[in-house]
Amino acid sequence: MGELEGPGLMRGPRDTTKAALRRFSLVVACFAALIAIPVQAEIHPGPTGHIILTVTGNISVTNAKNEARFDTALLESLGGATLVTSTPWTDGTVKFEGVWARDLLEAVRATGDKVVAVALNDYQVEIPLEDLNNQNVLLVLKMNGTYMRVRDKGPVWIIYPSPPSGEARDMATREKMIWQLKRLEIAQENTRPKSPVNYLKQRLRRPRTFGKASVWRPADNPESHCASWCGCRRIPFGDRATCGGTEIPV
Repeated sequence: MGELEGPGLMRGPRDTTKAALRRFSLVVACFAALIAIPVQAEIHPGPTGHIILTVTGNISVTNAKNEARFDTALLESLGGATLVTSTPWTDGTVKFEGVWARDLLEAVRATGDKVVAVALNDYQVEIPLEDLNNQNVLLVLKMNGTYMRVRDKGPVWIIYPSPPSGEARDMATREKMIWQLKRLEIAQENTRPKSPVNYLKQRLRRPRTFGKASVWRPADNPESHCASWCGCRRIPFGDRATCGGTEIPV
C-alpha cells in the first residue's frame, strides 16, 4: 500500500504554528468583542407586588426591559432611612420613613446629570443628580409610621432635609419635593427627557386660555400653584380646585 498524501499530511511545523496563531487571534478577538458589549445586570429578586416606582434612562441595573421596577418591599430592601422634619404641607414636625435617594441610584448604577421626576398626574420636575447623591434626600414611603396612600401624597414623596440654619426651604427646593411620584428618569443635561408629558412644562411657562379660565405662570406669583392641566384659576398651596367635575389637590 502506498503512502497517503493530502493537504493535512503535508503541513510542516511552520504551517502548524501559523494555524495555531490564527486560532489564538480569533479567540482573542471574540473575547474582546464580548467585553465591548454593554451588559445590563438585573435586580434580584424582581418586584412581586404592586409596582410603585419605575427608574429609567441612564441605568445599568434593571429588572425589566431597559428599566428598574420597584414595589414597596423591593424599595425597602435597599435599606431603611428616617428623616424628622417639617414641610409647608404638613402640620408640625413629621417623622418620614423610606429610602435614601442615593441608595436607589447606587442600586440601579445611575449615571448622568439630572433626574426627571414624574408624578401620577404626569406633573414633572427636574432635579440635579448631585442633589440626590450628596444630600439626605428621602424617598418617603411612610409618614408618622403609616404607609402613604395616594390621597396622602403617596405612594412615594421626595423630601429634602431642612437647612442646617433652621430656616425654611427656599422655593427652588420646595418645587423639587414632588409627591405621588411614579417614575424617575436619569438623563444627561444636554438631552431632552423621554417622558411624553413635556407639554405640561410648556404650559407652565406661558399663559394659555381654556374657555373662561386662564392658566398662569408660577413666576407670576411664587407663593401660589395651579393645576394647569385643567385650566384652574390661581389658588394657594394646599387648597383644592374642581376641574371638569373632578376635585384635584394643588
